[in-house]
Amino acid sequence: MCRNLTSLGVNVDGGYSEFMRIPADYIKNGMVIQLSDNVSFIEGTFVEPVAVSINALSLARPEKIRKAIIIGDGPNAMIHLQLLKKYYKVPEVYVTGIIESRLQMARNFGASKAIDIVHDHDSLENIKGNMDFIDITIGNRKALDQALTFIDAGTYLVVFGGSLEDSIITTSMNQLHYNQVTYTGSTGTTLEHYNEAAGIVNNKILDLENIISKAFPIETIKDAFLYSRELKGMKGAITFD
Repeated sequence: MCRNLTSLGVNVDGGYSEFMRIPADYIKNGMVIQLSDNVSFIEGTFVEPVAVSINALSLARPEKIRKAIIIGDGPNAMIHLQLLKKYYKVPEVYVTGIIESRLQMARNFGASKAIDIVHDHDSLENIKGNMDFIDITIGNRKALDQALTFIDAGTYLVVFGGSLEDSIITTSMNQLHYNQVTYTGSTGTTLEHYNEAAGIVNNKILDLENIISKAFPIETIKDAFLYSRELKGMKGAITFD
């Protein structure tokens, strides 16, 4: 794991810019990829989120997963869902959330069942058992508490969503020991996963454009931030004329 991470738009200038200078090291190390002619720039923006998603899912041995649950109904959850169903061919993938329009999107993307955690407790109970993978895509304590109720023998639990308010995880030592449960976090990605993600995007294996619910010209970027903060849609995109 890199201890000296540099990232465009984070600690290297370049976020929300139409044109920028690429540091020479990035080019030297193969960190600039080319989009296919039939891939839009909006689709191209998904290379990074798909790459970090592959990194997270790889920690749970996706080729062995038969049954998975995704906690959360945001854009990352939709990417993870499609990777699990379309790329890794996982037979059963469930999604939980609270916003019906997002749950419907999960159904459209192939979820075995998309469950409203506020109003459909019976469905949550009915899918418990033999859960190979629990994928926490949102960073709050309630999501973690819900996830722990699905732990089973041999379960892999990956915390993908960072939390603004840190929480302490408490769990049973005996459950960890006797059920051989694996807990891990995931952040960032590798160059290998980045190139793998580029191939997925360039070959249109996933439906990415439909995750974008609204596009904003760069001049209205403040509106885009408010749109995201207020959960008015699934995901916004910034465009340039």
